[in-house]
Amino acid sequence: MKRFTITLYRFTITCSLSVLFSVQAQSQNRWQLITPTFTAIASPAANEFVVTTNDGYLYRSINGGSTWTSQLISANASLGPICFHGRIGLLGLFSGSVLRTTDGGGSWHEFQTPIVRSINDITQSSIDTAFFVSDSGRAFRSTDGGLTWNKLNINVGVDLSNVTLRKVAFADAKNGWIGGDSSILLRTTDAGAT
Repeated sequence: MKRFTITLYRFTITCSLSVLFSVQAQSQNRWQLITPTFTAIASPAANEFVVTTNDGYLYRSINGGSTWTSQLISANASLGPICFHGRIGLLGLFSGSVLRTTDGGGSWHEFQTPIVRSINDITQSSIDTAFFVSDSGRAFRSTDGGLTWNKLNINVGVDLSNVTLRKVAFADAKNGWIGGDSSILLRTTDAGAT
């Protein structure tokens, strides 16, 4: 694991986070500028940050951003959305897998999900309950901290099979929202049961 000093030059926050930065790393007696695209950022605890990138790397700081370590998570997939509930974290890959950490992002373990092309957003409403959204109008729930996933039966009287669900958020363990293309906004008051 390499240690880097990261200097942040510009943040652009829209639906995703894009950051330009320079990583000071000496290679063959010269400095290099490395600029991956950041895909998400989350904080497992005060002064701790985990940033995901489109090139399979995760960057982690445990001292408020003064120093960062990098970790190659997937050489074949872009890292996607990330969330934490205390030290328990879930990381969605744009290839459709979910990784889980129990130590604030120091180590990650992959768990299989139902077959999806992409995990567009992921959230935890409690230590045990988590949700992710995908394409084809599909949303999934885990009740065991992300170890197993079940497809939600979303019956709203509209065909969602051609809708990409983009975002999911929960205010508490029961009340949540899912947003998607075509101005779709879905609400649950029973943790996704109906």
